[in-house]
Amino acid sequence: TNWIDYCEQVSSNNCTENDGIARSYPSTLDEQSSYFVPGKYIGHFRNTEKNDCVAHPRNCSGHIVDAPCEWATNIESQMYWNNIALESDGPLEPNSSYSYPHMIQIWHAANATRSDIIVWWWRPDATSQEFDNTLGEFQPVQLPKPSEQCSYARITDEERCSADVKVRRGKPGGSCDYEAQAIQKLIAASLYSLTYDVSEASKSPGYDFIKRLRISDLAMESVLRSWLAVGKDRYGYDARAAVCKWVHDNMDELERYVPKGYPRVMQEDDLYSIGMLRAARWVGGCSLMSVVLTAAIVHRGRKKEIMVYAQVHFLFW
Repeated sequence: TNWIDYCEQVSSNNCTENDGIARSYPSTLDEQSSYFVPGKYIGHFRNTEKNDCVAHPRNCSGHIVDAPCEWATNIESQMYWNNIALESDGPLEPNSSYSYPHMIQIWHAANATRSDIIVWWWRPDATSQEFDNTLGEFQPVQLPKPSEQCSYARITDEERCSADVKVRRGKPGGSCDYEAQAIQKLIAASLYSLTYDVSEASKSPGYDFIKRLRISDLAMESVLRSWLAVGKDRYGYDARAAVCKWVHDNMDELERYVPKGYPRVMQEDDLYSIGMLRAARWVGGCSLMSVVLTAAIVHRGRKKEIMVYAQVHFLFW
């Protein structure tokens, strides 16, 4: 129950006084639609007409928190074809789902009120890590084992957002559990150009390293735990600190992805052999002695008739 509905449909005083659930009436539109606001509204869970199995013994249902249809959710198909009487009842059409912020608020509200809920979620994710080893820890629900045939039988992205519930439910063969998904990497196209549009001597191993890098779900969960543990600047410095700590602690593992030939070692090549250097020095010494001797002879005979007739002016200085 969001804040505005609690005040107008549940609260005995319309939230004019603090009743331990809501401290006051919501003051903004964002607060009105919220399911949990720290220090102001701890949330409230109640039965609806759909949950009344006395009045509707043949088609009553429980509640599950589903994600927007644009996400990879198959909740409607999985619940219907596995004969699980749960359905979402959120404000987002067409599958009566909830936005991501509201899904997080509902879990916090359930934790604050010690209420049992079931929600569509995924791992690795920081929200589930936040509740690890607490009474609000996420507990996975196992559905029929996923298979290749089931994966092919799932509804398409367009069908998932259809206005027709029968289309969104799909076929029975596509109602299995979710298959494991590999973590994807996003690499800027400019990194490829900066790597391969330069000479071999100047090429960086960065692109090839990132392309080869593989990080498991367990490693991601370790990073997320460190991120939450820093507690200084969650959406700024904390993430960087957590990643740097993980890199430091797992340097041996990361070295496996360093491309062959790296890190490079500077090596000064000896362009000349010792014999060539000695020969060059001897020739240079002989040339110098020859020049000095010639200069001395010319200087000594600068007054002679042949030198004077040659008119080499510098010899007279």
